[in-house]
Amino acid sequence: AALQKIDPQRAAAFQAKLQAADGYLKTELNTTVPQNLPQKNHAIIILGFALEDNGSMKQPLIERLQAGLAIAKKYPHSKIIVTGGSPKNGNTEAEAMSKWLLEKGVDQNRIVLEKSASDTVENALCTTAILETMEITDATLVTNATHMRRALSGFQASSDHYARLMGKENKRTFTNMVYMDYASAEKAKQVTKDEKLGIYRDLLRTSGIWAFPGYQR
Repeated sequence: AALQKIDPQRAAAFQAKLQAADGYLKTELNTTVPQNLPQKNHAIIILGFALEDNGSMKQPLIERLQAGLAIAKKYPHSKIIVTGGSPKNGNTEAEAMSKWLLEKGVDQNRIVLEKSASDTVENALCTTAILETMEITDATLVTNATHMRRALSGFQASSDHYARLMGKENKRTFTNMVYMDYASAEKAKQVTKDEKLGIYRDLLRTSGIWAFPGYQR
């Protein structure tokens, strides 16, 4: 309402973003490998999760990796982007994920490390820069079910942002695969108020409105 008084056009643009984010509240969460993904210009994006103080991975991150590995096996031509910084004991999330994938037999040439992101918003912004460089038109996000709707919304907003900066239309498509950390599939469909606020918060940050001005990186 305050922005509407200052700049009606910009207020309308952000209102449209929030309405688009509402669409992700109805996202179907895939617990199995998506079918009929493109055989080229496609990437699997595995989102990081905070490491233990000794630099080892916590179980949620291993679960994400297992889901990502299942997709990688079915789509051997897809690149695998592991995104996450926040180093612990000299080890970033991306480096820990890459090591795990290599130990599982994944070709090193398929793995792309994004080692700067410290949260979901930065996962989206930093990874989108890589997607643009690699000319990736289709991407499958991999994370836990309680995190996916927020991640999808942020990656879509980030792709829209980059396209706008380059004066082109964003045609990138996102699919998803999750490991189910809700008690049931029915619970997964129930979007809480906190999750909805989290989606809005990250969407606005990705679009340039930061919760704490001056603290953005």
